[in-house]
Amino acid sequence: MYTSGISTIRGGGIACKIKNIVKETCSEIDYTILTSIEETEEADVEFFNDLGVDIKGISLSNNSILDCWRFFKCAPDTKFDIIHFHELPLAWDIRFGLSLGLCLLKPNFRNTPLVYEHQIATVGSLHLLHLAWQYTMLKALFPLWDKMVVNSKYMLADALKLVQPNSEKIKLVRPGINLKEIQNSIPLSLDGISLLFFGHLSRVKGIDILIKAFHKVSQRNREVHLHLVGDGELRGFCEDFVRKENLNDRVHFWGAQPQNLLFRMIKGADICVLPSRNDAGPLTLLEAMAAGKPIITTRVGGIPEFVKDGRNGIIVEPEPDQLARAIEFLLDNSDLRHKIGRNNSQDVTTYSWKKASKEYVSIYESLVR
Repeated sequence: MYTSGISTIRGGGIACKIKNIVKETCSEIDYTILTSIEETEEADVEFFNDLGVDIKGISLSNNSILDCWRFFKCAPDTKFDIIHFHELPLAWDIRFGLSLGLCLLKPNFRNTPLVYEHQIATVGSLHLLHLAWQYTMLKALFPLWDKMVVNSKYMLADALKLVQPNSEKIKLVRPGINLKEIQNSIPLSLDGISLLFFGHLSRVKGIDILIKAFHKVSQRNREVHLHLVGDGELRGFCEDFVRKENLNDRVHFWGAQPQNLLFRMIKGADICVLPSRNDAGPLTLLEAMAAGKPIITTRVGGIPEFVKDGRNGIIVEPEPDQLARAIEFLLDNSDLRHKIGRNNSQDVTTYSWKKASKEYVSIYESLVR
């Protein structure tokens, strides 16, 4: 497997998927993971080592070209049955994209079945150059893939735009969820009536929309607090906005947190909010559902496949005024919050890492017969 990170703090939903799929299948499959490793990720390396998984990786520097060469040099010389990668060769991020492209030129990587995990849509990109480059690379490289895996019908439709309709190469595999671990987590007490956002503090995740919507809500409701878990390029913007609007005692920046503490925070929150501008099908929504929490999210990407408006939460357009009204509506309707929470506890049981793992094994087996 090839990925940009194995820590759920840094790698998010992709790292979470890899951890759980490997954990479920390592008795059947001998894995090697090529990735980047930071000093703070010793526990993640130990997790995989305990499963008998070989980790090959480098710590990133400030020199992207040098990192590409270092990735290439540390790539194993073993001949593999399958290469499953979660980064696009020649992708926009030169560290991972170019290094993977170079790795595929190594003699032991040639003529090996390739599985590509398609996780970023070629529509809805916030950067037109990024969108054009990604679309071009996907279109050009698709003939090389033996299988492409997507996690939602939205991503399936996006992939089918690149190829002939009903391509047998593309497989839909729904994500799983750590249901028992989340349900058994002890709720962490959060200040006031609590809204929780967890994920990258980025424009694509709509954190700027949320911070502006919360400002509107806070002017009418003096008990509500916003808790932000995660880091990203818009953290500075958010902190400046909070200081400017005198919201320091109402908005709480937790930074990146380990998964066990995050699950406790989800259990302790009153409402989970994810106002993405584009999303394939975020695992964060399933984690909120597993905790029995009502959700406020946006009508973009694959989200409506996982969250039904009125049953699992409230879906709005990614816009501050609409988001603020939805927050106020749920704050004023505790009975509805509890009803949605019960619905989510029931509906999320259909998602299982065991089920997802069986589908991945089936894909692998079809390539090595």
